[in-house]
Amino acid sequence: MYAASAADVVTTEWALRRPGGYERNPFMGDRSVRLAAHAAVPAVAWWTTEWLQRNRSRKAALFLRIGITAGYTFLAVHNARVARGS
Repeated sequence: MYAASAADVVTTEWALRRPGGYERNPFMGDRSVRLAAHAAVPAVAWWTTEWLQRNRSRKAALFLRIGITAGYTFLAVHNARVARGS
């Protein structure tokens, strides 16, 4: 989850350095907000999934971790494609 989030940050910054690159999410337009969100979201998700494992459902925790990791991975791949111009 953390590695996928880091990949999203790196590829986002790479894509934004290209001429004409822009952030589509209006909440993530500021770099400091983007970095803070990419630090906070995986941490909160990790805490939530740990709580779910202990108190509710191990399956829900697993699916949440997989979903968040898959989402960040998709975004990182998309950003890399945009940055390369393909």
